[in-house]
Amino acid sequence: GWYTFTLIPAAIVGIVVFLYGLAFFDSNPLIKEVCEADIIMCPLCDKKCGVWNLSETCTYAKVTHLFDNEGTVFFAMFMAVWATVFLELWKRHRASYVCAWKVFNWCENEEELILELVNNPNCKPTPYSHSYLRSTLVLVLVTLMLVLIIGLAIGLVVFRVVATVVLSEGQWELLSEHASTVAVMLGAVMHYLTMTIMTKVNRRVALYLCSLEKTRSFAATEKSFTVKMFTFQFFTLFSSLIYVAFFLGRINGRPGGYVRITGKWRLEECHPSGCITDLFIQMAIIMVLKQTLNNVFEFSAP
Repeated sequence: GWYTFTLIPAAIVGIVVFLYGLAFFDSNPLIKEVCEADIIMCPLCDKKCGVWNLSETCTYAKVTHLFDNEGTVFFAMFMAVWATVFLELWKRHRASYVCAWKVFNWCENEEELILELVNNPNCKPTPYSHSYLRSTLVLVLVTLMLVLIIGLAIGLVVFRVVATVVLSEGQWELLSEHASTVAVMLGAVMHYLTMTIMTKVNRRVALYLCSLEKTRSFAATEKSFTVKMFTFQFFTLFSSLIYVAFFLGRINGRPGGYVRITGKWRLEECHPSGCITDLFIQMAIIMVLKQTLNNVFEFSAP
């Protein structure tokens, strides 16, 4: 519909930015610096990992440049402007229907009251009293729910750290050589499963909290549910991605003084070609799994 139509300019600009990165695939000075480097890097794990050369990440550096180049900054600025323009166009689009249907003075709360009177002419207004105790209880429960969601994101970090250690010390040479990348992939799959399960849990918790609030009307309950569901889903969907984008590789210490979990497992580092590779792998796996499984369920289930 309307939203899909307005996405066309953003899709065109995104394709142009991608083609820009593809056009300067081999001539970019940063890629040349990485591919021609003769710099020995520290081992990526404690036991079986040896030193490695920075030039070994040449392929990853080239792939990263396709999605993280000078044009990406322009695309981010364009999307910020596009979001504002889309919002204003949507207001105009909505206003055109308001004029066509002559519903200038429509009020959702009044409509709810009228429907109650139509369905039951003898209905009586219910008294409403605000309870500070209920509000405090709901606030505490929301905070506990957010702590749980953030705890799950921390659990994913620990899972990737342990998976990296186990894979790097394993017998399979292919997995031990790419332990960090495989751990990121497994973490992305676990993140997707967490998202799927917590989406259902968040909905039930949000509905329960709304029933505890005892709001004035159905419209108020709907607004309260929207705010709670949006908050829970934001932390569920983006906590792990925010960690990868802004914290991964910045709090892991230095050679000789690495930060360790329980003093044993070394905190994970960014991919040798940069943190954007970890973020790209995680987002790509989540998007592919989500779209694929959603389509499978949509076409297979009645």
